[in-house]
Amino acid sequence: MTEAAPKKEQRRKFQAIRGTRDLLPPDTALWNHVEETAHAVFGTFGFGEIRGPLLERTELFARAVGGSTDIVSKEMFSFWDPFDERLPMEIKIEEAKALGIKIDNELMRAAALVLAVDFQQLSLRPEATASVCRAYIEHSMQQLPQPQKLYYIGPMFRRERPQKGRYRQFYQIGAEVLENVKPDPTRDAAKELAKDAITDAELIQMLMTFFDRLKLPGVQLEINSIGHAAENCRRGYVALLKSELEKVRTNSAPTRSAASKQIPCACSIPNSNTSSPSSPHFQKSPITSATNAKPTTPP
Repeated sequence: MTEAAPKKEQRRKFQAIRGTRDLLPPDTALWNHVEETAHAVFGTFGFGEIRGPLLERTELFARAVGGSTDIVSKEMFSFWDPFDERLPMEIKIEEAKALGIKIDNELMRAAALVLAVDFQQLSLRPEATASVCRAYIEHSMQQLPQPQKLYYIGPMFRRERPQKGRYRQFYQIGAEVLENVKPDPTRDAAKELAKDAITDAELIQMLMTFFDRLKLPGVQLEINSIGHAAENCRRGYVALLKSELEKVRTNSAPTRSAASKQIPCACSIPNSNTSSPSSPHFQKSPITSATNAKPTTPP
C-alpha cells in the first residue's frame, strides 16, 4: 500500500446516499406546516393518526400489492433477518462468517439463502396501505366502532434509479377507511354501493380542504372512472382488450400501438362528449354531484 492511499482515505467526504436528501431549515419549517395542516384537517373529518413501523415482512407486500408487480419484484429494499432465533443455525451465513467460520459448501449456502428469503425476509415499506391493514387486523380494530378512519404521515422507500424528482426515500400523507363487513345476503347492494361512494366523496373533499388550507395555487379536481362491471362497460372492454392483444401477440406486432389505436372504450366520463351505454351509471352515482364541481382556487 502506498502512502497516498491513506491520505486519499482521509480526504473522503461522507455524503447522503444517492436518491436520498437532507431536509434543512428553512425547508423544515414548510414541512412542519404541511404536516400540522394535515393533522388539523384530517382530525376535523374524524380521522385518527396511525404510526406503523418502517420494516414489515416482505410477504405482506407480496400479498397486498402482488408478488409479480414491479414494486415487489424490483423496487423494494429487502433483506433477511439474521437474528431471528427461528432460523436454523446454518442459515445465519453472515453471522458465521463474522465469527471466522469458513463455509465451503456452496450448495448449502445457496439453500440457506433461499430459505431465508422465503421465510424471514424483511422490507422497508414501499407504501403504507398494507401496513395499515395489517395493524387493523392485528390489533382487532374490527371490534371497535366501524368504520375506522386512519391517516398516516411518513417516509416510504423504493429501490429504483434515482432521478430528478424521484427519490429512494420519499414521504407520503395518506388516509384509509376500513370497515369489517360481514357477509349478509339480505344486504341491499345499492345502498352499500352508495355508502362506498359517499366515503370516496368524503375523502376527496378532505383532500381538497387540505389543499385549500395550504393555499396551493392552480389546484383543479378532475374525476375519472373505470366504469362498472357490466358487459356494455368495463367487463366488455376487458374482454375486447384481451381479444385484441391476443391478435397482437399472434402477429408479433407492437403491443402499445395496437392497444391504443384499435380498441375503443365502451365507457365514458361525466361531462364528456362521448355517449355510451355507461352514461346512466355516472348520472345515478351519488358521488357525481359531490365531485364534478371544480373547487375555487384560493388566491
